[in-house]
Amino acid sequence: MGAEKESTFKVSDRRLFNPDGTSRFDIDETEEPSLPINKVTATVAPTPAVGLDSIPTTQAEAPLPELDDPYGISTGTVTFNDFVMSLAGNAMMCLGLVKQFGPMEPDLPSAQHMIEVLMVLKQKTHNNLSEEERQTLDDVLKNLQVQFVRLSQQLP
Repeated sequence: MGAEKESTFKVSDRRLFNPDGTSRFDIDETEEPSLPINKVTATVAPTPAVGLDSIPTTQAEAPLPELDDPYGISTGTVTFNDFVMSLAGNAMMCLGLVKQFGPMEPDLPSAQHMIEVLMVLKQKTHNNLSEEERQTLDDVLKNLQVQFVRLSQQLP
């Protein structure tokens, strides 16, 4: 067999800052590559066939996996009310009602879209919610609609 020529390459961290935010002064752009490339091969094992009857269909059969929580956010089971409140939070941001990041201009078309998404959710889940879930969805929709009308009358 013929002789293979070995290629070399170097991986350089070109970021200007360390993970703690301090400036890096040790960046050397002139250093020559010195590591040979090693050929790596990988094999993939075939995936076993899974029958439809082995797929969990209820919440009790399919618990959510435990996730790492690096930001201190709860990773427990997400409920319907959590989902509704998440959509409502997005609508409130579009209405400019969330002041966490400073004052924001209302984006009425986006707010209207989010309200319509909640209305579709209400329609599609009709007679399929608990009393608490239905009440939460109704209250959120009513409050968002009132705020939307109020803001749309105030803006030129």
